[in-house]
Amino acid sequence: MNSKNIGNSFRDHVLNLLKSKFLDAHTEGKAAWKNADIIFSMMELGKRIKVAVECKNYNRALNTTDFSKILSDYHVALENGEVNLLLVISNKSIEATSRQFIEKARTLRFMTIADLERWLVGLQPYVEALADEFISDEIHQYYVEGRFEGVEGTAFENVQEWIYSPMIDDTGLAILGGYGLGKSSLAKRLASEQASRYLNDPENERLPILLPLGQVVHETELAGLFGKHFTSRYSLESYSYKALMHLNSAGRLLIILDGFDEMKHAMTEHDFRSNFREFNKLRIPGSKVLLLGRPNAFTSESSKLLIRGLSKIGDQFFQNSDFPAWKERKLCFFNVTEQEIFLNGFLKSKNTVMTNTSVRLSRIAEVIQDIDDEILQRPVQTRIVGLLAADPNYTFKGTSRFRLYQDFVRQVIQRDQEKRARSFIPAEHRRLFLCRLAWWSWTRPGIQGTFIREEVPNYLLDGLSDGQAIDILAKRTEYLVSSLTEEKDSNFLYFAHRSFHEFLVSSYITEFDNLKYGDVIELGSAINDEIADFLLESKEDRYLIEIYRVLSEKSVLSQNPRISKLLSSCNYLIKNISEKTNAQITPLDVLIMRNSESKQENTENTRNWLGKIIVSGKNASADCAGLLFFEMLYLNPENQAEIASEFLSKCWQRVLSGLNEVDEDGNSHTENMGVAGNGILFIRPSKLGLLGGALQKQTRKIKLLKDNLVLINAREIYAILNNGIKKLGYSEMEERKEKNLIELRLSSITNGMSEINRKKLEEIYAVKGDEFKLERGRERSKKKRDLNDDEI
Repeated sequence: MNSKNIGNSFRDHVLNLLKSKFLDAHTEGKAAWKNADIIFSMMELGKRIKVAVECKNYNRALNTTDFSKILSDYHVALENGEVNLLLVISNKSIEATSRQFIEKARTLRFMTIADLERWLVGLQPYVEALADEFISDEIHQYYVEGRFEGVEGTAFENVQEWIYSPMIDDTGLAILGGYGLGKSSLAKRLASEQASRYLNDPENERLPILLPLGQVVHETELAGLFGKHFTSRYSLESYSYKALMHLNSAGRLLIILDGFDEMKHAMTEHDFRSNFREFNKLRIPGSKVLLLGRPNAFTSESSKLLIRGLSKIGDQFFQNSDFPAWKERKLCFFNVTEQEIFLNGFLKSKNTVMTNTSVRLSRIAEVIQDIDDEILQRPVQTRIVGLLAADPNYTFKGTSRFRLYQDFVRQVIQRDQEKRARSFIPAEHRRLFLCRLAWWSWTRPGIQGTFIREEVPNYLLDGLSDGQAIDILAKRTEYLVSSLTEEKDSNFLYFAHRSFHEFLVSSYITEFDNLKYGDVIELGSAINDEIADFLLESKEDRYLIEIYRVLSEKSVLSQNPRISKLLSSCNYLIKNISEKTNAQITPLDVLIMRNSESKQENTENTRNWLGKIIVSGKNASADCAGLLFFEMLYLNPENQAEIASEFLSKCWQRVLSGLNEVDEDGNSHTENMGVAGNGILFIRPSKLGLLGGALQKQTRKIKLLKDNLVLINAREIYAILNNGIKKLGYSEMEERKEKNLIELRLSSITNGMSEINRKKLEEIYAVKGDEFKLERGRERSKKKRDLNDDEI
């Protein structure tokens, strides 16, 4: 690019910045005989003045000679009032002598391009606060640099390399990591470092913006998102969104969007995708946009679209222009060395006793030996361990994550109680309030986890000690004072870490009692993976027994796979279900037993148990068992024929136990054991169900000279059963799109049947035609049904 083009580019950048605030700004304005680079007007103390702008993009600093010449060129225009002020904008700062010259010149002003940006965008106070944010946080005393999976160097170093990458299309970096891996700390560290660099070298460094997404509750446009952040939290009166967006297009910003997963909890999938469209508008050539959050905020399909930019049509993926791909990086867990470094720094900063190196290292070695490595892999949990380890009497042997958080919360409350004014409220009442507060703020509509004091409902305080409060407002204020909650600007409160919030929600759930169906629905919507893990580790059964009671009374299945998993972990329920007869088993029981550890560990036992339910369970239970049995056919493709044969064998044993000599209208068909002359089988309704329909519609006879075969359409059988179970509220099973047609020998199906049933099925197979014709018969008396079932 030649010098003229460079100068024009610099001038255009200045013009666009000025236009964001001064709409009449234009180039090549006439001032007497001189063509100014830019002319605009502005109000000054109630009077409109005209400003001429000279843009100087030199490879050196301007000196007094330069300013004298510029001022001389505009002398006539300034004297006759065609312009009132002359503004010189340069890419470099000037020396003290030049500043003295400008101060003496009444109509001359000077700004660097960085000065102009700060003036028009109005973010100087914000950047100064951001530069201090990490250093002023105690975490900097023991912070350990994170790492990315499969990448050398620290996460900080890798992001720095990306920020300074000259590739103009390398605009978006997504940092993904589970809870407590240090995403927000990394975001704060990066923003604070970049703010310091910008303040030291504003002409060459990007201006950082750290935007927490936890307060985004619905589809939001960029202007509203940035405006709310800067004007409500930082009260920046001169903030300009238009100027900010121009800086972004000029490659002058580093935008950090932290916590997209927290945004997801408060909105629909449609709104979530719409917000990603807005984020992608920031990603123009030369920009740098950093995105951080938990990967489990996405479904598999959403992840491919929103992060990788891939849409799916049929079985094919293609690049979606509305969703450009982000460069992905995943944060690593702490390794043992990082755990030790973190604990060493933390204990040294937190406890005077631990300043003794030998005492500190001995305690760290004890912790590493006694505690599960998985707990120490996450920085947030390592910090909790550090707080507990500061007490030399605390033992970590056999500690689960649930107990770790439980003891941490108790210790925090105990410390709060040591303050005399708070000792009048029992510690258990404080814990109960925190659990109630956590559940309310987690499940209420709108922003999840953030709330204003005045919004906290009084019923959360019901039954709790008044302490020394004289009224309900004083009582609420006293209970809200906790080391587990922190206050943002503008009176916003939130839990100090999201995992603390999730633990308290799980603690609240374990104390559920007298549930109604609506409560279970709300619970299903509230539980995420982390809360489910806390609940599994709690080993509490009471709330699960309550959920089971409610679902059983409604004769429905859980709509949430996490609740199904939790129910399957309850030993009391497993024991209770295992003592039921096959006829007493419900569809809910089938799912619970199928997902229990005892069944998952032994596939053969699972097949045997499900097979018994298929043969002699009630229709809905048998259909559910059939679906789960049939699922194994897809999970074990090498044994498809064996599993399919066993499945059909169980289905036919069920159907044969329901053969009736009377059709639905009461007409007798005594010949051929309930088989009419045209080969129709009349089956009692209690033995037909979806399984009978699947046999009729999706199996066919193939009679050969040397062999008798049965052809089954596996995909359609699976679809019939899956659609039926969905009506009971269960939607966890995947849709199967494979075209599976499986040929089976009749002998493989009859193998294992009783002699009577084998002969019956062979006679039915011998009937002319390739279909198995099953029709609804008339139900027999209970006494006859019981006799027939006992034979089977």
